Amino acid sequence: MLDTPVVNVALPAIEQTPGGGVADAQWVVDAYTLTFGALVLSGGRVSDRLGASVGHGIGAAGFALSSAPCAMDRRPPRCRPLGGHEACECWPSRRA
Repeated sequence: MLDTPVVNVALPAIEQTPGGGVADAQWVVDAYTLTFGALVLSGGRVSDRLGASVGHGIGAAGFALSSAPCAMDRRPPRCRPLGGHEACECWPSRRA
């Protein structure tokens, strides 16, 4: 859940991008948290079946791979669900 406060710091810059606005900034946060919340149980299931260390490794590697396109994309709301999906793989395994 560290990614949500980090994105909140970037919201003023997202609002000032050409074509950006309050709606885009809201979607940046909502897309991540909605995807994370919807899929966190399936991430826990993967960690239960494969083991906590494997589940955490899958989630961390996927999160790193999905964060790179998000950092380079000019329209951030597109990539945020990918980060939420991979974070839901990583987060439950740390709680195991």
